[in-house]
Amino acid sequence: MKYILSAISAMMILFAGCGPKAFVKENVHIKTLFSPNEVTEYILNIDKKITIYKGDTVDNYGMRYQIKIGEMVNDVSNDFITLELAIENAEGSVLKNNQTIMNDIMEKLKGHSIFVKLTYGGDVVDIEGTDLIPTLTNTKAEQIGDREIFAFLYDYFKPGEFKPGAIYWKYTKTGKKVFRYEGIDKTNQAGDAALLTFKGTLNATSSGYEGTVNYERTTTGSYTGNIYHLLQDARVLKGNEKFNIEDVTKFPIFPGKRRKVTVYTELNVKRASFE
Repeated sequence: MKYILSAISAMMILFAGCGPKAFVKENVHIKTLFSPNEVTEYILNIDKKITIYKGDTVDNYGMRYQIKIGEMVNDVSNDFITLELAIENAEGSVLKNNQTIMNDIMEKLKGHSIFVKLTYGGDVVDIEGTDLIPTLTNTKAEQIGDREIFAFLYDYFKPGEFKPGAIYWKYTKTGKKVFRYEGIDKTNQAGDAALLTFKGTLNATSSGYEGTVNYERTTTGSYTGNIYHLLQDARVLKGNEKFNIEDVTKFPIFPGKRRKVTVYTELNVKRASFE
């Protein structure tokens, strides 16, 4: 009896190994497919934490919210693809030092549109409208973070044939991202999806005036994340990104005065039609 059970177990293992693989390391051809007036819906879950250091004073902000976005393909020309991302719904909460604030910010988010221009080579040429999104602190670090939330949906595009382990670089307006193609996930009901992992850095400088006092600002940050690229329509199926951004503001005529802002954001995205 013991030997019979062992034989049955061995056969089960053998047949289990013959079934379809959930994740395969195969070559993939990534395409850029956009049709005029095509609509795609995404749900973005965002968890943002901001700390502002002003001398001995520290303020902590928290914002956890979900937005539903409708992507409309406005124009497909010989050179560019123009998209409109309309925020259809927003839900969440905002805290400052553990106290609820800005109860109306979710209503203010609704109805905003972000416009994205892409090349067929997968470069984000421009993003307009993120400056109209209500912010908690109106700092450079938060503004860059808000832009990155929407750029996440498109920065990975680079049409072509890729082997597992293939690495490619993309330069953005604020830094560089490094992508690695891992393989194809075959477990999704929506269809096969290519898994891309990435990491990146950003570095930007700016200057200006607060009242009559001039300042110099350095904004730095880093990114990590992954994206599942649905092969049948070249869109994000799901993915996540974590990024840390820091502003350091100096006031030259007041050498001892400086302000530091840190922003940590975790973003999770999924296609609304494949919840």
